[in-house]
Amino acid sequence: MMLCLVHKWEGCKCTKCGKMRDSDHSFDLCKGKCIICDKPCDVLHDWDGCTCRRCGKTRDEEHNWIDGKCSRCSKIDFDTLTDQGILADVALNSNNSVERSKAIARLEDQDALAKIVNNADNIMDIRMTAVARITKQDILAGIAGDESSDFKVRTEAISRLTVPMVIASIIMNIPEIITEPENENDSINERVRKKEEEAKIHAGYSAVTQAAFVNITDEDVINDIFNNAVCSVVRIEALSRLGNQDMLGDIAKDTGQDPAIRDAAVQRITDRRVLTGIVSSTADEVREAAVKRMTELRAES
Repeated sequence: MMLCLVHKWEGCKCTKCGKMRDSDHSFDLCKGKCIICDKPCDVLHDWDGCTCRRCGKTRDEEHNWIDGKCSRCSKIDFDTLTDQGILADVALNSNNSVERSKAIARLEDQDALAKIVNNADNIMDIRMTAVARITKQDILAGIAGDESSDFKVRTEAISRLTVPMVIASIIMNIPEIITEPENENDSINERVRKKEEEAKIHAGYSAVTQAAFVNITDEDVINDIFNNAVCSVVRIEALSRLGNQDMLGDIAKDTGQDPAIRDAAVQRITDRRVLTGIVSSTADEVREAAVKRMTELRAES
């Protein structure tokens, strides 16, 4: 290091030899240190409300709120913000999931809410918050009937529909569950996977259908669903809500029906006369189910 007989000071540092002195520091009050030698000092921002005039740092106090948004730092107060444009922008584009949820909770723009629900990249909590805000029946119907959407989202959407015939139309068009045939070359893990996937689909359609029937109570509509639905899960759910005993007996005796449908019909029958008719006119497993059902009814009485 070069020695100086006469230092050439620039603030606290000699530009000739690099020696430091503890005077004439160039303190950056926002960073709390000398910009030359890093000697610390008290931090002292020049606050203009919530924003420092010198460095732009913000603090969560003394905001200038205008319709729920600070005019200085752009912080949003979601408890008071009503501007739908700002809420939609945050809900659709923010990377902060907490802010998105808060914005969605106050968002009324139905098309924006639908975009959030239909974006499978969004986390489920975000999508569920959005679908719970949708009131337009045509948008809800579109979500509920979308076979590519998650069952949880569809269940929430269909539970918010209020027109029975619209609800009925959606569940009558649910496709039948296709059981993947067993392949002798499949590994045990592959067979387990197939069964788990089928069970998942069955549970999903069951949840959607049960939510649908909350707002369907007319037995004529229920009977129409039973007769015209594609999916056996929907038909069985409809059957579980039918009360006409003679009709249930006819279904149970109909060998053209799926065995699961016939068995479900037997389980709904409480009239022993109808059960006796099934026992006397059938000779398959449904007869056995009817006998068992009669035994259960005797035990309950």
